[in-house]
Amino acid sequence: MAGPPYLGDRDLRLAQTLADAAGAALAFRQQLADKDQVLDQLQTALDSRLVIEQAKGVLSARLGIGMDEAFQRLRAHARSRQQKLTDLSARITRGDVPADLLAPAR
Repeated sequence: MAGPPYLGDRDLRLAQTLADAAGAALAFRQQLADKDQVLDQLQTALDSRLVIEQAKGVLSARLGIGMDEAFQRLRAHARSRQQKLTDLSARITRGDVPADLLAPAR
């Protein structure tokens, strides 16, 4: 009865080299996936920041207040209603400004 063929040193080195190459390829693939995820997160953050800045500009122009005051009002409104700042900002940039945001500051 014959057993499995014996792998010589050369065969073992070749197998190890192939395993190392496969491991490196998988690691590289994971790095690319991680970078893609970070890029997506950064793009989302940039998009959110842009819409918030636009909403600040709308409030600043409509109320005749500075950008800092516009942001404070925007943030306070979103927090008090448990809304996402980005969602409220998008609504404002579409022209749907909540009436209580247009009221004079108390």
